[in-house]
Amino acid sequence: MQHLLQNHRSLQSVSFKFRVQGHSFHPNDSEFGDVKCAMKQQQRLYLPEDIIAVMRDCHRKNKFTVSTLSQNDFVTCRELENRLVNRKHDVSGMPVSWLKTRKIKLLKSEPEVFGLLFFSLMFTTGKCDLSASTFHA
Repeated sequence: MQHLLQNHRSLQSVSFKFRVQGHSFHPNDSEFGDVKCAMKQQQRLYLPEDIIAVMRDCHRKNKFTVSTLSQNDFVTCRELENRLVNRKHDVSGMPVSWLKTRKIKLLKSEPEVFGLLFFSLMFTTGKCDLSASTFHA
């Protein structure tokens, strides 16, 4: 995403929001429910083509457009993952809970840093420097 952000003419930031399970509604939730109901009515689903057909045909009107992805459609985040693995404490030694993170924000103006919003007893913000080995609160 950082590559996309840095190379896009008009984007200034990208935010990843992590919703609280059971406390959020997404516009596509009803569509997932339609597909789930259609899947239950099938006798066999052995091939990817069977699942694609169910998804495509679960509505009579406004049918879904189903796109098949290949391995080449995915990219790796390994470099980012390797940089994040050991970030368990902030600069003051306090633990950082990634499971409680609610939002990560990338800024075009600060490509080596991303902002965090996480929840413990209250919302707290901080910045994680990708070029350093510590978390800045």
